[in-house]
Amino acid sequence: MSLPVLIVVFLVAGVAQTTLINAFAVFGVTPDMILCLTLTIVFLYEGGYRCIPFGLAASLLAASTTEDIIGVGALLLFGAGIGMYIYRKYVRVDNILSLLAYCAGITAVYQLFYWMIYKVLGNDISILVVLQSMPMSVIYNTAFAALLFVIMKDKAEAHTNDRYYI
Repeated sequence: MSLPVLIVVFLVAGVAQTTLINAFAVFGVTPDMILCLTLTIVFLYEGGYRCIPFGLAASLLAASTTEDIIGVGALLLFGAGIGMYIYRKYVRVDNILSLLAYCAGITAVYQLFYWMIYKVLGNDISILVVLQSMPMSVIYNTAFAALLFVIMKDKAEAHTNDRYYI
């Protein structure tokens, strides 16, 4: 994926995350477009890890308009992106189930760490609130990642160093 396309895609995702996506809330939960986009690009593209800084910038943009403490989501996004980069070395990158398994797991871990960091910084939100919204968040993020996978799979290049490459 070219640099201008990455810039536009993440800029749109950053703006849409704070404005447009709220219209699609289900039980008060919206997908984390920036997280799903970053994970899908890192998963599909050989040099996809290069999109992580763009995801960080989009995450900071979104957080600057909606959150009291800026940078928590960007920090966790960085960890999720690096984790995906390591994960993709050991799974078939043409298999959507590999992406969905990681996305579901990382969404739950992402939310728990988000809550823990906010709790350490003095926020009084209960873990029960986080656990109540987590199943819907996992489903929503996984579905959004699946949609992105279907859209982007044909545009991804072949992974010649994938051990399953033929």
